[in-house]
Amino acid sequence: MRSRYTSPQCRRALPAERTACFRRWLLFAWLTLFGGLAVVAEPAVPSGVSGSDVPRHPLESRALFEPEKVLAELQTEIAAARAAGDQTNLALLLLAESNACRVVADWLCQRRASAEAANAGRAAKRPLLIARGKILESRALIGLQDYTRAEQLLAEAQTQLDLEPSIELSADVLLGFSSLSFALGKQQLAADYALQGLQLLGPKDGAGLQARLHRNYARSTAQLGDTTAAQNALEAGILAAQRVDDPKLVAELHLESARLANRIGDVEAQRRHSAEVLALADRLKNSQLFGQARESLGLSAIQAGEFAVARSEFSAAVASFKGLGLSRDELRATQRLLRLLLDQRASADEMGPLLRRSFDLGEDVAQRDRTQAADDFETRLQYARQQLDIMRLESDAKLAEERNRLLDAQSRLSRWVTGLSLVTLLVLAVLFGLQLRARRRLERVLSDLRRSESRAGELLRLSKGMVLLHDMDGRIDLLNPAAAQALLVPADTRSLGNLRDHIAPVDDEVLTRYLLNLRVSGEASEVLHVTPQGGETRLLRIDGRVAPNSVDQPYVIGNAADITIETREADALRKQTLHDPLTGSYNRRYLDAFAVTAAADASWAVINIDLDGFKQINDRHGHEHGDEVLREIAEFIGKRLRENDALVRVGGDEFLILLANASTTTLQSLLTRLEADSNSAPCRYSLGSAQRENGEDLQHTIVRADAQMYARRRQARGGADTAAASRAAPP
Repeated sequence: MRSRYTSPQCRRALPAERTACFRRWLLFAWLTLFGGLAVVAEPAVPSGVSGSDVPRHPLESRALFEPEKVLAELQTEIAAARAAGDQTNLALLLLAESNACRVVADWLCQRRASAEAANAGRAAKRPLLIARGKILESRALIGLQDYTRAEQLLAEAQTQLDLEPSIELSADVLLGFSSLSFALGKQQLAADYALQGLQLLGPKDGAGLQARLHRNYARSTAQLGDTTAAQNALEAGILAAQRVDDPKLVAELHLESARLANRIGDVEAQRRHSAEVLALADRLKNSQLFGQARESLGLSAIQAGEFAVARSEFSAAVASFKGLGLSRDELRATQRLLRLLLDQRASADEMGPLLRRSFDLGEDVAQRDRTQAADDFETRLQYARQQLDIMRLESDAKLAEERNRLLDAQSRLSRWVTGLSLVTLLVLAVLFGLQLRARRRLERVLSDLRRSESRAGELLRLSKGMVLLHDMDGRIDLLNPAAAQALLVPADTRSLGNLRDHIAPVDDEVLTRYLLNLRVSGEASEVLHVTPQGGETRLLRIDGRVAPNSVDQPYVIGNAADITIETREADALRKQTLHDPLTGSYNRRYLDAFAVTAAADASWAVINIDLDGFKQINDRHGHEHGDEVLREIAEFIGKRLRENDALVRVGGDEFLILLANASTTTLQSLLTRLEADSNSAPCRYSLGSAQRENGEDLQHTIVRADAQMYARRRQARGGADTAAASRAAPP
């Protein structure tokens, strides 16, 4: 089933839905420009309540500004609801508890309360409550950096919304995907999701939700370099926030405004917004907000040249993050404090504890990442087992119901039913044996993976935190133990040589550019291939900065990080994400990659392929046979393509052929061949095609091909699906 909100331009909407989709988009644009007049006239209401179709407990609104008191009150209320067996009220109370935990940044509490709320909503048979629980749990998992499970929960929440639609919660799901994309560094995707969520909401729907979507859009566009769009989005978010009573949301908006002010160099604005965050953090007793505000004030102090103030602010931020156990935030603040102390040429006694703490935090973060990867794999395995159990239980229930019906109608078939039961038990036993064998195989793979990660983690620990001093010509004056070990040079030797002595010859120009940028701008960053004597060539990212107050004999403070493993893994992951694991063809992500790399004046063509009668194949012969048909049809079509053509699986039984630099003759020739060979295909199919016109983008060409395919299918309707299903049946 297609979603009508898969892009800001409504490009995948069906023809009957496209007009309504564009109307919503135009309404959003009008509200963004002129919505301030309506906001001023409306009174403040609790977050997300105005125009809301989502059930909430009254304590949930109080939880936004009195989280500690509400958490204390909720324990009695929750116990009473459990005792009374009121599952609906219990779910609402647990959702209020989850939001209170979110305000105080207690992610484990939020995760537990959200999961229990979803279970209570399931017992009450309330899809909206189930969806809310899963959305809130996914936010907690994003905070805990469990991104795979968070994405899974958001998809499950959308499944519940298919049963009981809610515009506000659908926008909330898009907000979750936006936050998840931002956390994974996919800024453009995060901005697109946020914009889609804003398009879903009406002018009075979920003011707090609108503010959060504007916040996500602002921080994503800021990362993409569009500070003007980010400022406009933050202003729109603040207008929406004026209608809600959510101190944490207001604090987040001020914090984003402070970060943007730092990016554009507006010290006064950064200090003003940071002070607002400090006041709200004190009101909410939120140590994380306190640390973020102190860190922002430290950055503004550096821009103003107030280094003593900056040192104090960074120290307060480190202490706040350390108290919460937020290792990544503490590591970031500690590194900024170290950078400041290096710039001021602080003593070794002052920097030593911080350096040791920085190394310890780096090891802790790396260990957590490895543990999270193992836990993520275990979660996937457990989820697969649960799904198999559910399928088995559903199969058993349906079988028992059918057996009882047959026994009541025709008692003479009892022996056949008994035989069928025995066969079914045998099949289940075989499935159990296969599952057990697969489990053992997965456990072996997991064990190998843990051993491999342990070795890689040791190498990473030794290569992190490399610090070196060198002059403007690249001559090395000082190496810390980590850097010396990376270059296989004794740290206490008197002659450490030149950077050029340790790099590959192909990087001579890169090193020259690095040194030139240091002379011109005072700072530079490059990636070099380091070839220690007798060692393996590795990639090091070196960030250098000319030390202040070193005019007579300037020297450079360099920080280096070994990115060899990360670069290799990123290249491998980038290749995997473009292919469909079932058929081996490209997946939908390839469309974005093709659209980005295609020239503006390129002449492309597309052919839309939709399998006829594929649903009947799955229904009659099972999904395993259906998967085999998909693999065979992908192989069948791939043999008829040119070398530079691409086959993309865009849906369950939908494929798309991209013909790069294709003329009308090329397109027609391939269409004629596919139509002529359709009778010998594993499954019959319907075709639609389109040639690029007037410099249109790829999605418009696809939409036209899609429309042609549906038109041709309507003309050819009449028994084609049944014939395709019969021909694709197993012998």
